[in-house]
Amino acid sequence: MPNYLRFVRGLIDSSDLPLNVSREILQDSTVTRNLRNALTKRVLQMLEKLAKDDAEKYQTFWQQFGLVLKEGPAEDFANQEAIAKLLRFASTHTDSSAQTVSLEDYVSRMKEGQEKIYYITADSYAAAKSSPHLELLRKKGIEVLLLSDRIDEWMMNYLTEFDGKPFQSVSKVDESLEKLADEVDESAKEAEKALTPFIDRVKALLGERVKDVRLTHRLTDTPAIVSTDADEMSTQMANCSLRRARKCQK
Repeated sequence: MPNYLRFVRGLIDSSDLPLNVSREILQDSTVTRNLRNALTKRVLQMLEKLAKDDAEKYQTFWQQFGLVLKEGPAEDFANQEAIAKLLRFASTHTDSSAQTVSLEDYVSRMKEGQEKIYYITADSYAAAKSSPHLELLRKKGIEVLLLSDRIDEWMMNYLTEFDGKPFQSVSKVDESLEKLADEVDESAKEAEKALTPFIDRVKALLGERVKDVRLTHRLTDTPAIVSTDADEMSTQMANCSLRRARKCQK
């Protein structure tokens, strides 16, 4: 079984497996590979059936083995869509730290014209829930997945889409997020002109520590946010790397 299904225990009885060869050769045989692929699909199908037939039992399973299952999208690309159906998340829709929302649930609630699945990663549920990056999306009634497990940031590097819809981190610069803002009225345009000297001053002060400083209409209560480019390491991943580096130094 693949590593992300290491919680599965069982016995396989097959007359097709040769017994007079070494374990290493046996593990590399075509029969063994076919068995592994078939068993993996069977286990994923059983878990999907459990999730549909008995959500309460599946939730108990998820609480025990959800973190292990989150290794799947990176380890098993061939079954990534099937694994994605089994994942559960906290979200702004439930307003609870319990990871009960499936990606199918999210897609079924997407707004008309919404093309992406929005999510945010943070060190804790409280930090994710209170992030200023959510302000515009809350105002628009758009659901955001709240990811706070340490493995989540790494997992999302591999889980790029579901049901044909790409994932989008709300903490990264993205045109679709800017388009969600209401049309700018004349007074706002005048305010933008008035703020140009201030923006230039901030750019000069920060220098090469930031790539750019710009006005945004994504915020409703917070004066400013820090975002990363789509192709850059996220703040969450950078913090994880920094913590690991400090541990190695010790």
